[in-house]
Amino acid sequence: MTNMDVEHLLQTMRTRPDRRTFRVAALGLALIVLCTDKVLGGSWWAFLVAGALIAAMNILVPVERPARPARQKILTCLLAIRGSPLIYRTSVALFLIITVTVLTSRFSEIMGRQFNLSLLPILLCSFFFGLRVSILAWLASFLAVYFLVIPPVGSFAIDSASNFVGLIVYFYLGLAALGIPVLIWTTSCAAEANIGV
Repeated sequence: MTNMDVEHLLQTMRTRPDRRTFRVAALGLALIVLCTDKVLGGSWWAFLVAGALIAAMNILVPVERPARPARQKILTCLLAIRGSPLIYRTSVALFLIITVTVLTSRFSEIMGRQFNLSLLPILLCSFFFGLRVSILAWLASFLAVYFLVIPPVGSFAIDSASNFVGLIVYFYLGLAALGIPVLIWTTSCAAEANIGV
């Protein structure tokens, strides 16, 4: 997929659908991710944390241009972060993924909880660093979870069908977590100006 194809896709996403529909789709994706994690043994507090994160993202990246100077400044800061050099954003993303994956693999035995925590860097990278970095974060997180969480730990081998299913589920959960902020930014006032999306 070339840059021209990506730009065409983003342009289509900005002009055709209703912005509020995309915001509702982002919430729906978040619910799908959380429900799947709960089925895998995740905890209910993840619903509260994710709900708060999605609400904060919707507030920080408004559909209409903010009237208050403080909110304009916050949006300008977010756009500056998204526009910072790719190497900085990528380095922070990889640091987040490695740290969270190593910590979750050491302190939690329940796959759903490990997935909840490992999806957090993907969500944050997608929100703060943009689509390119979030795709890299998603793939790096997938490989880290595959190596450090899915049994047998410390190997890329798969020893059972349930572990294979868990790996595939995480792959798609990561893609969904990546998509939530993309939908929010695509419907933002910044997308209208074609800035930082």
